[in-house]
Amino acid sequence: MVDFPYAPEDIAVELYMNGTWNDLVSAGRIKLDDGVRIQRGKSSSTTGFSPASPSSCTFTIKNSDGAYSPDNPLSTYYKKLVRGTPVRVACRVAEDTFTRTTSNGLGTADRGGVWSLSTTASRYATAGSAATISFATANNTAYAYQGSQLYASHDVAVTFTFPFSNVTGAGVSAAVILGWVSDTDYFVARLNISAAEVMTLDVTHIGTGDTITSATTVSSFAFTGQAIRMRAQLAGQTIRTRVWLAASAEPADWLTEDSYAFDELLDRAKGSAGFRVNVNASNTNVPFSVTVDDWEVRSNRYAGSITTLEIQTDVTGKEINTYVECGGPRRRLGQGSSPVDSPLKHAQSSFTTTLFSLTGSSPHLQYFPCEDAAGSTQFASGLTDAPDAMIVASGTPQFATDSSFPGSLPIAKPNVSRWFGPRVVGASATGEAQLLFCMTVPQAGEVDAATLAQIQLSGTAGFVDIVYGTASSGRLYLVFYDQGRAAVHTSSSLITGLNGTSGMFSVELTQDGADIDYRADGLQVGQLSAGGSPGTCTGRTIGTVRGVYATPYAQVTACSLGHIALRNDILSNGVLTFLTPLNGYSFPDTPTFEIFTEATFQRIERMCAENEVPFTFIRRPNIETDWTDVGTQPVATALSIIDESVAADLATLYEDRDIEGFVYRYGRSRWNQDAVLTVDIASGQLAPPFKIPKDDQALLNDVEVKRKDGSAVRVTDDDSIAVASRYDTSVTLNLWSDTQLADRAYWLLHVGTADDPRYPSMELNLARAARDSTQLYLDMLAVDIDDRVVADNPNALVLGADLDLLAVGYAEVLAGKAHTLTLACTPGGPYAVAEAAGTTGDTNTWLCRIDTDSSSVTGTSVAGVTTLKVKTPSGPLWTTTADDFPLYLNVGGIQVRATACSGSTNPQTFTVDALPTSRTTGDDVSVWHLPVLGF
Repeated sequence: MVDFPYAPEDIAVELYMNGTWNDLVSAGRIKLDDGVRIQRGKSSSTTGFSPASPSSCTFTIKNSDGAYSPDNPLSTYYKKLVRGTPVRVACRVAEDTFTRTTSNGLGTADRGGVWSLSTTASRYATAGSAATISFATANNTAYAYQGSQLYASHDVAVTFTFPFSNVTGAGVSAAVILGWVSDTDYFVARLNISAAEVMTLDVTHIGTGDTITSATTVSSFAFTGQAIRMRAQLAGQTIRTRVWLAASAEPADWLTEDSYAFDELLDRAKGSAGFRVNVNASNTNVPFSVTVDDWEVRSNRYAGSITTLEIQTDVTGKEINTYVECGGPRRRLGQGSSPVDSPLKHAQSSFTTTLFSLTGSSPHLQYFPCEDAAGSTQFASGLTDAPDAMIVASGTPQFATDSSFPGSLPIAKPNVSRWFGPRVVGASATGEAQLLFCMTVPQAGEVDAATLAQIQLSGTAGFVDIVYGTASSGRLYLVFYDQGRAAVHTSSSLITGLNGTSGMFSVELTQDGADIDYRADGLQVGQLSAGGSPGTCTGRTIGTVRGVYATPYAQVTACSLGHIALRNDILSNGVLTFLTPLNGYSFPDTPTFEIFTEATFQRIERMCAENEVPFTFIRRPNIETDWTDVGTQPVATALSIIDESVAADLATLYEDRDIEGFVYRYGRSRWNQDAVLTVDIASGQLAPPFKIPKDDQALLNDVEVKRKDGSAVRVTDDDSIAVASRYDTSVTLNLWSDTQLADRAYWLLHVGTADDPRYPSMELNLARAARDSTQLYLDMLAVDIDDRVVADNPNALVLGADLDLLAVGYAEVLAGKAHTLTLACTPGGPYAVAEAAGTTGDTNTWLCRIDTDSSSVTGTSVAGVTTLKVKTPSGPLWTTTADDFPLYLNVGGIQVRATACSGSTNPQTFTVDALPTSRTTGDDVSVWHLPVLGF
């Protein structure tokens, strides 16, 4: 098979229609001359603190027969090709149909190189249409991989067929191998088939034994010995799997998706892809051979959905094309301007919280947030299934008055008005009732014996009043009435100390034989535990829940009320159910409360889940030490809340190219990365033009960081770079604590005063790279947002060191025989952060290097020499310990790699790589880019 670039690149542009993925390239439908154009991340390295632009993908479909005209009723895609249709774009980088005849091995694949084998070659063969692996005995594993191609992220599919429908004795398994580094370091996405023909999928890291995905049952089909196709995807720290009958359409949804939460995956060596078959001990199907076919490895380039369909014709009307634009979740979330509900309203309306699972609990019967704006005349329902409002029966409430609840918009003060809820219809008699409400009591208290709310019942207990006690006691108690409104029971004080507090309260009634047990609990804002007392009303029944009134006797003057919710069951955690949303998912700045405060990734993950957007991450932070806590969640659009959280962590959020979702790149994940791509400038591996500006686009030497609703820190630096003017910025971050400000201010100043060279736009010609090296081509495909890219061997007359860059975004054009990737880059040097060295044997590039004092070259060292004499007139001499090297030196502005240093007195002699240019006496010598401390 002739490979790219000598043949057109094997591109897949697929639309999910009619229950299957339709490949437009293999169908000859894509106008590759126009190119498939993809934009991801930021378009410029100087866009500051702004979030990435929405990703996009455009292409043109040949449509002369009208099949891809969305309004053509004669098309098989009528009403199927619509806005929102899923789209995926990929490059197939390895394939094998095994249409050759070999024995003692699998030979060379159609694309991807020679197959490496784990066991005796005679067990592997190809017979002109598929590959086989033979198993003579049980308790046996065999696998194959293409070791000549290494991937960072990859998407692998393969078909397996076992020659039996009845698994006997013990199970068998077939697996996709991902990230094969060695026999003791790779991932397997494994389909297990038990002796009862029960199929499960799991994912394991071979070597460590870590289970990434626990056994998940495959229920979409039964095993009968038919061909089964598997797809597994390693993307960043996430592994996804799906399995289906090879004769059927590939499903759109993944069966499993789990993240490998350990840091080593981020900088883990690139690995190969392969497949594996295992026969468990005691299996009695042996001997047999497993058939393997239709091997494929993809580099995914885009995942999204159609946003625009435009029919284009020429003047004759004979050439018809459909121009397609695609977008992702950022575009979708950015389309709407409506803010999400307040945390407390959302939690009670959707019945989701982050602290407690509400699985199996029914929604509220009625719920009135009482967050209505000033000028309202009634209280809107917070439920779509019970939309009737609570009316104001008399008086004039003060709407939107009380802002004491972090998780709520301002709630109302009754101001001696009466609020009547609608009658509950059709509620079951469960023997339980619960009323939840928020209330602020001023320090001076409320009117004595003012009834705050009333639960209405159909039983022999017809009404239950929740009553405020005396202003001097600040207490809450209950009064029970029969259907004739005669008082039949008055409780003792259930909650005391209400004056001067804001909190959420729960009144719970439970039928206990002939009696009603009750209790009341109150949870103050900023507190972690609820307090209250129980009691019993004898000889009375609840019946059914009929409704709720607030301040029914127009007595409440000073208190505010809101988030009134009525139930005919009792939440198992009571008022604590809504602990986190009540406090806006952020608690007071003390160690006691920190564990209940959301971290940036937790808030983003929750917001994505609430908006049905898949979310993954790069290097999930250590939950004990590394996370960034955020402040109270505002009432804003979902996208604004997400971006605000990203900014607090100085992180990156970009749209995934493997699935239509978000990837969160934790702020510190940019530190000390291994290079995903290294290109050789001298060998022509970069396309012109070569522009290295010294501009002020990213310059900041005066930085102020403010905390939303908090303090501020300002830091300046007038000395680190040669600039005569002040470049200032002020950034407001929604942080949990003022103590987080200084670290961020100094970090932004550090990045803003970096004087490293950069290619603002680096063009990679993948067709040329594929001619030079398949691996270079794969490495270029691997570059993703915020990955480190190194361009080495620059012209010494232009640069004194390699270019160390981060790719903050890119534009990509796939055009069959041409493929370009234009990276928007920012300097990567500022993200080199000091790491502590091990006691011995640690040669980590990022080790904390201690500089000496005023070192300089002594004598002249001409270009090409490999020794350099250096004197240090004061302070300690340079290290001579072997494992402190290699060490990068700044020698008169030129980067020099030192591999050793000798001498215990001045001058010392460094062994260095050949000098690119001569250095003379007096040239300064220091550590190149002395690593800094991170935040």
